[in-house]
Amino acid sequence: MLQWFVSEQVEEEKSVSTVLEQLRMIGVASTAIFFLDRHLGKDAEETAG
Repeated sequence: MLQWFVSEQVEEEKSVSTVLEQLRMIGVASTAIFFLDRHLGKDAEETAG
């Protein structure tokens, strides 16, 4: 059971790292942040549903 928890945590850390990397690439381009937000929202819907 603990292995499942650790695996989930590693997966979430990877997801967060990917988003942070994308945000660093975007910089202060506000339009790009809106596109990233939309993309992340669609990913969340697919995962939940």
